[in-house]
Amino acid sequence: MVVVPVKIDSNLPEYRYAENPSDDSMGAVRIANGKFRGFTYQYGVVSLDPSDDGESCKLNFTYQIVDNENGYPINEELVDIMGGILTELLDERYNDGSDYRESYPDQLDSE
Repeated sequence: MVVVPVKIDSNLPEYRYAENPSDDSMGAVRIANGKFRGFTYQYGVVSLDPSDDGESCKLNFTYQIVDNENGYPINEELVDIMGGILTELLDERYNDGSDYRESYPDQLDSE
């Protein structure tokens, strides 16, 4: 599991949604420019854990490499980029003021 501080980085490379040829039920993300251009991956398990100060949270995620034909090293910089992209995707999806907990009452009741 990878832990990344939740913050949106304005220096993220452009990215696109891509197909995953080995799993057509899940899409992937392809980095479209910059140092890791062409690197394609998909997210696995994603979770948010509150920090000790209660003001922020840690973003945890797993990922699977779909295409790395250029042989980019999987290093802290690349993982930070994947975390930044995930943060941006989550922010775009859930930052509209809605309380999404109301959509999944059965899941909440079972915990």
